This record gives sequence, C-alpha cells and structure tokens, in this order.
Amino acid sequence: MKADGESDQAYAYRLRAIEDLERRIPHQGYVWGVGSRQPNGSVNIVRELASWRGLPELFVRNYAKVADQDVVGMLFAAFPKLTFRVSVSDYEGLVDKLPSMSGLAEYLRSSEIHHLMLAGLEIPSAGLAWVTLYRRRTEDMAPGEEPPPFSAEDEACARYVVPYHLYEWLSLLRQHPEVPREDEATSLNEDAAALLWMKPQEALIAAMLAHQLPVKIISKLTGLNPGQIYDSHKAYSKRTGLKQQIDMLVLARLLGRSPSQKP
Repeated sequence: MKADGESDQAYAYRLRAIEDLERRIPHQGYVWGVGSRQPNGSVNIVRELASWRGLPELFVRNYAKVADQDVVGMLFAAFPKLTFRVSVSDYEGLVDKLPSMSGLAEYLRSSEIHHLMLAGLEIPSAGLAWVTLYRRRTEDMAPGEEPPPFSAEDEACARYVVPYHLYEWLSLLRQHPEVPREDEATSLNEDAAALLWMKPQEALIAAMLAHQLPVKIISKLTGLNPGQIYDSHKAYSKRTGLKQQIDMLVLARLLGRSPSQKP
C-alpha cells in the first residue's frame, strides 16, 4: 500500500526493493520506516511515510506502547550503520534481570513473531530510515514448527542491500539527499588519529554519549553505574587532550550527526 507521503516514483521503487529483499532474505513481514532520533534515545516515526506488510495492523499501532523498551530501536538510533538481528527468545532471556522486557516480548509473541532483523541508514536532510524484517509463524506451518532465525549471511546481505534501497528511495522522495561536503570529509583523518588513544570501552561510552543516548540506558547496556560512566568520560578526555565538548563534536562528526550536549 502506498504511504500517504510517498511520490508515485518512490512507491514504485519501494515495491521493487521489497521484491528484491524477499528474494535475497525470505521473511513473512516487514516495516519500512522513516523517523528522527529523540533525546531519550527512542525514534519518532513519521507516520505518513511508514509502510508494512504481513503484520497485523494492531502490531504497528501498538508499537508506541512498548517503544521505551525497544533496546534494538534505541541502539539503531545511536548506531544507524549497524545491523541488528535478534530472536524473541533473546528478549525473554532478559526478563529476569530486566522485568520491563516482558512487555516487549509479549508484544512480539502476540503477532507470532519469532525473529527480527533491522538495518538502515541516516541522512542529515532526511533523518533515520530503516527496514525491519520479521520471521513469524504462519498458518501453513506444522504444529510446533517455528521459522528459522536470520543467519549471519542474511545479516551481511542486509547490511549493504537495505541502506542502498533506502538511499535510492529517499532520493526519489526528496530529490536531493544530503551528502558530506568535501571540506568536512578531508578533516576527519586528524580527528580519528586523536581518538586512537581511547580504550575500547571508552570509545563505546563516548559514541553513545555523542549520539545523545541517556546515561541510564548506557548504564543498562554496559553494566556500568552512572558514576563509572562519568569517570570514563573524564579519563579519556584528559588522556587524549580533547575537551569534553570538543570530543563530542569530533565523535559526532565521525559518526555523521550533530553533536550532543555535555552529559
């Protein structure tokens, strides 16, 4: 079905892109979305450009009720160049430690979803765009039969094919997708050299902060308490010679977004 905000050309391209994805990565449902990153780490979906197939309408409508539990969505908002593949059992395995995950697991199970994979991209002029593929139980499956999880090969394919299709679709939708200017790109090597002095955990924390991921969420994802996160932030700033505001700017430029405020 054509989304309210789609041009005819963009709609026709999206149909061809979905056919290509179905051929490359079998699935029983998808959500094709566009949105913007919010200060709390979640994604605000542009409803007039959202489209889906093979999923109950209530599944899409009820997402807002569990959006604040959607760790995969938050990680994509922070790191839109990564591809995420998970199984509902992964969520269920976290319920004992994070009881809030039970709502998200139940939400997915209620639509017979067993596995999902999300890939996308970010363009400054258009925001975030993504495709989430779902493998769910269908009526033609034998009793007790479950769909297979997405494989590493599926993930490798989605990592390149999905952003390509989204970029082409956005080009038709917007007609002028924004790309980095040469003067910005040529200065990134010096910035990257300064960041090589960071330890892996420090780089992860700094990247999350640069993407405005809340300290509370960073704490859950890393297992560190807020005090340890702040201490890490101060430590790498001192060792690399980058001031706290400057390193956020540097990281944000390397990661392709506007800088965040001081944590």
